[in-house]
Amino acid sequence: MNRNKIGVGILVLATLLVGMVLIPAVSAQAEKDYSVTAEEAFKHASANMISFIAADAPGFENWTGASVDPKPVELYDINGQKLFYQFSVYKEKN
Repeated sequence: MNRNKIGVGILVLATLLVGMVLIPAVSAQAEKDYSVTAEEAFKHASANMISFIAADAPGFENWTGASVDPKPVELYDINGQKLFYQFSVYKEKN
């Protein structure tokens, strides 16, 4: 009985070793550029504002005709890495 347990254990270990050898190591591709351009961020900001207005989101009831300023404020962390863009939204009063 003990011989069978040992044999099964060895078989399982051998299978695991073969699997580790045959399956190549998985590695993530290195990304060199994580940044989003100001133009791309502007498109997203405009699309989100339109979405909020169209959905009658609370706080956006009177924002029809508003526009997003295409020149954002760029905010950086203490290491000088860009964190995000801050866009201003303007609406002319009638």
